Amino acid sequence: MPAFSVSGKIVWEPSAELIAESNLTAFMKAHDLRSLDELQHRSTTDLPWFWNAVLEDLKIQFRRPYSSVVDLSRGMAWPQWCVGGVMNIVDNCPR
Repeated sequence: MPAFSVSGKIVWEPSAELIAESNLTAFMKAHDLRSLDELQHRSTTDLPWFWNAVLEDLKIQFRRPYSSVVDLSRGMAWPQWCVGGVMNIVDNCPR
């Protein structure tokens, strides 16, 4: 896979304080990830770990738990997400 490159001037960078207080930093600390590169690598090489961690971090609730977070048996182009799970989106809306 080719590397993503950015050209041009960066118009905004977050402060060290904002980075330290971010949800992304909290997620990385909770999973003992020491760098964004490490997170990106793990998120693309271990899809079940990553998406289970994201759903847990976001506190997404299911009325019936899923048996597998992702099924790629039909190929990467046709994933099945949260196989067997039942969700009502209303359960996941702030009250």
